[in-house]
Amino acid sequence: MNTQEPIRKTGDFIRNSATFKIFSIGIIVLILLIPASMITSLMRERKSRRHSVVQEINQKWGNSQTITGPFFTIPYKSFYKDEHEELKYNIHYLHILPEKLKYPGT
Repeated sequence: MNTQEPIRKTGDFIRNSATFKIFSIGIIVLILLIPASMITSLMRERKSRRHSVVQEINQKWGNSQTITGPFFTIPYKSFYKDEHEELKYNIHYLHILPEKLKYPGT
C-alpha cells in the first residue's frame, strides 16, 4: 500500500465534495459577519452621537423657530375705583393681527 494514497483520496474527497464546500463557505460567511457587525455597531453609535450633538446645539441656539406676521399692539388703560374710592387703572394691550397672511418661501 502506498502512503500517498490516503492523502490523495482525502484531496479528491475535498475537491469533489459539495458538502465540504458548502460547510467551508458557511464558516467563511460566519467569520465575515463579525466585522460587518462591528461596522454596523459603529454606524449606530455615530448616528446616536450626531443626534445628541444636534440636539445640544439646538438647545444652545434655540429650538424651533416661529415665524409670525406683522401685528399691531395698542396699549390702553381701564379705570376703576378701589375700596377707598380712589381712581386706579390697569394697562391692557390690544393685539391686531391680519386676517390672511402669505409668505413666499423657498
